[in-house]
Amino acid sequence: MILPLKGTKVIDLGRLLPGPYCTKILRDLGCEVTKISLPRFRDPLVDTWPAFNHLYKGKKMLTLDFQKPHGKEKLLELVCKSDVLVEGFRPGALAKLGLGYKDLKKINPGLIYCSISGYGQTGPWRRWGGHDLNYVGFSGILSLGSIEQGATALPGTQISDYPAALYAAIGILGALVRRGQSGEGAYIDISMLDSAFSFNLVALADLLNTNKEKFHGSELLFGKEPFYNLYKTKDNRYLVVASVEHHYRERLLGLLGKPELKHLSGPELKNALQNVFKKKTLKEWRVLLEPKEVCVSGLLDLKEAAHSEQIGARKMLRKVKGKWEIGSPIKYS
Repeated sequence: MILPLKGTKVIDLGRLLPGPYCTKILRDLGCEVTKISLPRFRDPLVDTWPAFNHLYKGKKMLTLDFQKPHGKEKLLELVCKSDVLVEGFRPGALAKLGLGYKDLKKINPGLIYCSISGYGQTGPWRRWGGHDLNYVGFSGILSLGSIEQGATALPGTQISDYPAALYAAIGILGALVRRGQSGEGAYIDISMLDSAFSFNLVALADLLNTNKEKFHGSELLFGKEPFYNLYKTKDNRYLVVASVEHHYRERLLGLLGKPELKHLSGPELKNALQNVFKKKTLKEWRVLLEPKEVCVSGLLDLKEAAHSEQIGARKMLRKVKGKWEIGSPIKYS
């Protein structure tokens, strides 16, 4: 099939994860992506970082010192022939080189120029350095730990980098549609802090309606609700219970042979459910409960998730010419 953005030319000046992940999404949609790196700058662990191959597969790789006149001239030649430019430098850094949006729109009025930075192009923190954990910490997400334990855990993945890449890709797609109507390019300002903060929508709505000074999220999402929780199994694995609706709860208690537990609530019900779930292994509970439409599932480790039947059926992980590839969540007819 012909992908929807086939023929769209993208320059990737991104650094680390957000920019290259954004252009990976665009590449998956058919864009022709040219990744340009400064000769003195290398993404960390390029030679040993397994993610490198997944981020840059299918992109044209070019080393170009655009901080010098000859390299800058080559970059400008590429800009004239391109539709989109994605960059991940500190605010104002490229403008100092004469490569800001105002400079490039003079030679390519239809250019869509997307900047991804930690804190955005405006605000008192805009020039601060940082990494994913800093932005997640500032976003409030890390404060939303368990109410009972009063603690939080380090996230196992990049909670600000990925949404920033997604928002950048969405912004670029919107700008491409608008350009198709008006012929005009656009400047897009994406902040990793903004992106992480926006993922607080449910918790923020709860906070704004309660006005509590210290807020740890709703009872449903953060550990107080017995039917939306994690439970240890006999083999010290975890079962994920998300039987939120009443009919799921009743069906689950029936399958457990414990219909009388519906009269309990709060910590008493949670303890009773934990006593039940400790009697079987995770595998036994999965066989019994997962097919039964009660919203109960196993907590899989990454290897188990990667080799699950559903991930395989959706071709989210597959071997191509002997090498593993991570698929795109976007499926076209």
